[in-house]
Amino acid sequence: MPAALAIAAAIVLYSTHTTTTAFQHKHNILPRLSRPSSHLTPLSFADDSNNADAPTSSLSPRGFDSSKDRANNNKARNRRKKGGAGSNSKKKNGRKRRPNTQSNNRKAMESDRTVAERYTWLRRATKNLLDGEVFPPGSLVKGKWHELSSMMLAWSRLVKDGTFDRVLELLAPHKKQQEEQGQQSVDSTNRLTPALIIEGLLKRVIDEQEAGNTDVVVTVDLYNMAIEAWAAAAGRSGKRGSDGADDDRDTTTTGPGGRGTSQTLAAARRAGDIVRSLQTAYEVSGNEALRPNSRSFLDALGAFTRAASYTSTPSSARDRASAAKEAEKLLLWMEDLAISGKNQDAAPGTVAYSLAMDAYAKSRHMDAGRKAEAIFRRLESAYLLEMESASQKDDKMESQAGRNTGPNKVCYNILINAYSRQGRRGGVFDSAERILTEMEQRFEETSDEAIRPDVVSYSSTISAMARADRKGYGAVRAENTLNRMEAAGIVPNTITFNSCLKCWARSRDERAPSRAEALVRRMEELDKAGNPNVRPDRISYNTLIHAFANAGKAKMAQRAEATLNRMEKFAEEGNAELSPNLFSWNSCIEAWSKADVSYSAEKAYSVLRRLILLQRDGKTEINADKFSFNTVILALSRSSAPEAAVRAEELLGLMEKATARGIPDVQPDLYSYSSVISAWSRSGKQGAGKRAEQILERMEQLSQSGQPHLKPNSVSFNAAIDAWAKSGEGTLGARRAEQLLHRMEDIYAAGDQSAKPTANSYNAVLSAWARSGTKCAYWKAEELVNKMWERYESGDSDVRPDHCSFNTLINAISKSEREGKAEKALRVLRRMDKLYQGGYKYARPNEMTYTSVLNSCAFTFVENDLSKRKALDVAIFTLEELQESHYGSPNHVTYGMFLKACANLMSIDDERWQRIVEPVIWQCRRDGCVGELVLKQLQNSAPEHLYQNLLDDVVGRDKMTVLKFSDLPEDWKCNVREKRGRAQWKGRRLGQSSPARASAAATAAAARGRRTTTTQVRVVKKLQP
Repeated sequence: MPAALAIAAAIVLYSTHTTTTAFQHKHNILPRLSRPSSHLTPLSFADDSNNADAPTSSLSPRGFDSSKDRANNNKARNRRKKGGAGSNSKKKNGRKRRPNTQSNNRKAMESDRTVAERYTWLRRATKNLLDGEVFPPGSLVKGKWHELSSMMLAWSRLVKDGTFDRVLELLAPHKKQQEEQGQQSVDSTNRLTPALIIEGLLKRVIDEQEAGNTDVVVTVDLYNMAIEAWAAAAGRSGKRGSDGADDDRDTTTTGPGGRGTSQTLAAARRAGDIVRSLQTAYEVSGNEALRPNSRSFLDALGAFTRAASYTSTPSSARDRASAAKEAEKLLLWMEDLAISGKNQDAAPGTVAYSLAMDAYAKSRHMDAGRKAEAIFRRLESAYLLEMESASQKDDKMESQAGRNTGPNKVCYNILINAYSRQGRRGGVFDSAERILTEMEQRFEETSDEAIRPDVVSYSSTISAMARADRKGYGAVRAENTLNRMEAAGIVPNTITFNSCLKCWARSRDERAPSRAEALVRRMEELDKAGNPNVRPDRISYNTLIHAFANAGKAKMAQRAEATLNRMEKFAEEGNAELSPNLFSWNSCIEAWSKADVSYSAEKAYSVLRRLILLQRDGKTEINADKFSFNTVILALSRSSAPEAAVRAEELLGLMEKATARGIPDVQPDLYSYSSVISAWSRSGKQGAGKRAEQILERMEQLSQSGQPHLKPNSVSFNAAIDAWAKSGEGTLGARRAEQLLHRMEDIYAAGDQSAKPTANSYNAVLSAWARSGTKCAYWKAEELVNKMWERYESGDSDVRPDHCSFNTLINAISKSEREGKAEKALRVLRRMDKLYQGGYKYARPNEMTYTSVLNSCAFTFVENDLSKRKALDVAIFTLEELQESHYGSPNHVTYGMFLKACANLMSIDDERWQRIVEPVIWQCRRDGCVGELVLKQLQNSAPEHLYQNLLDDVVGRDKMTVLKFSDLPEDWKCNVREKRGRAQWKGRRLGQSSPARASAAATAAAARGRRTTTTQVRVVKKLQP
């Protein structure tokens, strides 16, 4: 901190040059002018008195000495080497002086202070030289102007040796403190500062020459220092945060066209502008000292390559693509200069073409591979032309921008990498493999080691195969490429195996977990055999966990957690490089959240809880982030566990408390709150709707108090409506759901598109009224469906009624007590069929539609025989139509509802049981749809002789047997998919261990095995002779 205060104090004494230029760059990016001198921005220092005795390069501390001082220092070092005068290396008794360890430690401890002193002195000395009042233009004579070039070199070294990064780190806490206190920072130092200062010094050199100072000599080397500085700025990280990490806030400026442009791209363009201006000055003046050389062009190309690879700016892919395109334009300009004879030093060589290719490879352009390959083919053509010209002249031509040695393995590797990174996925791995095959063939033909594929070539090809769209296709070819690599005598390394692991992890193939585990096991075996280059690292184990997570199986989730435990064990044994990181924990949590078992949310919750406890006890520095919490909350929202909603809201509370303590990584977002509301919706508990609506209101309050990102949207409202619909609170739940729908309509009418009601919103309210059990439920449901249809016909496609809307309407009809509800349900079915046949595909009936109509028949309770006969006719017609239609086929619920309708609408001695029901049962057996509902209806309602005839193969001679669903033949129930619902959670708490659950289940099963239910007694009596 003292070092930071020293720098800050120095900055307070004089305003930095960027006070003026930062504003200029913010609004104009970088000025484009034709002449080199006018194209450079002058520097302005204020708030300091003119002082000719201010520090200059003649008073420079160690590390910033002038050229004359360096010459003197070199002479002194030579004298010391010879043991002459001025030597400090004294010997005693022929022995050399022992190194002063204490002095070295003191230097290391004072490094921050030294950095502060060097930077402070350099800023003061630069300000003094650029002060027009102290040194007017033309006054830097008799060698004084050499201090300008020395200063330029000093600032260049400040960037190259990483000292300026340390300066930014030291300044960051002071800036943050000023921001927290609401003060405006007087320092505008950022990553562009060295480049701006070097360019300002260059401008002063040019001004000296224009003022008539004959001692000044302007050369291309001075311009190259400015180009190199801007190239470094294009590749440097953004502003540093308080923790020294990159902070990309305010890294976007406004371009001439009003388009936001990242500072990295602006810096690269500045480097290109200087090269172009320098070439223009050379063409106008003919001064050979100003002719751009190979360093000038390559540094400018490198600037665009760095800008293209700078992925952390807010400028996104647009500016990265622009950087790659401008690198290609600069390359074409270099070719034109060489061909036209204006500057032979501009003739691009292999390095220049490689930089332009690399710009596309790192930009992740949509067609990066194709663009890079076009440059690659130009390199080949240029090389052939150059070789042909050299053979004619019997001379080896060598371009000044780097000798064109033709394509080498670096060029090929960049091209493969461009295909593996390009935005367009189609044909990526085919193109990468094609380039690799071309390398292999050329090496076989020429035996040239310069183009022999190496480990990078194969690893990049394997990485490209991870982007295959076909399931498992890319992973198989990646592993084949790995084997092909070993057959070629190339030893794979850890990166190669990790690329292959990534292919399997992303493949969505059922073999992925086992194949990924086999690869990691193979790496471990090779490591034990003495090949440390393939030792599994943290990425290897993380990718393996990720492969397990994508499988979506409980066994794979167990193996993911076992791998996480192994990584923890490695860390305990002293191998910190293999300790799990946040990605490891999140992947394990995700593995359990995707598992296909009922207790998946419980296991995901336990892994998160373990991580939180480890962090609380100080056993790990890893903090769970937003993804960790949201993944578990989402798993809980899908769980049927009775305490899932409570746990989800507890986690949300932990996120809010952590955010209040200043931990931004766990700040809950809209997804967090909506998932908790969904958890309450799924719970179906009494009061779930109230809790969901309270969370919704809390979101609205937070959005109004400065957190607009938490404003509820359609998903949030729909989840709250669904919670009221499933709350079991009858009319209250339906009315509250409808009120929320009206709120959505009002918000949308006020101009907020995020809360626009959708078909799901109306369907949830429809479900609420269907479940309400009120007499007006049918009218309410019909009114909502008609309202949806009117809005759809008026042009609002988001609320078009679908099959769920009509099915819920039929369900509401079936639960009503109105006479003739079977005919009303059938009319809705006929309407759906007519709409679908007319081209309205969203109203396509399905099995649930027909089953709901049968349900309305089954619950027709009337004494009138005519009404019963009509309801029975509707049931028979509906089942026959479903059996013959293309909308689906009857399932076990459909057959069960039909039998229930027959039981309620026919007496037990009705002869129609034999004529109507028996063929249906035989068909049900052939369809494999004899479910528990079918068996229950036969046992309770069917005539005894019919029951015996239909189930004689199972009941046999022992008529006292109580028939269970498990006793049925497999071919009778092969298509039955019974839903167990919440019965499995009865008497069980979230977090109960698996052995305890197994013991409790076994005890309950044993108790039930000795108990005879009322239904079983009825069946036994019915079967008695």
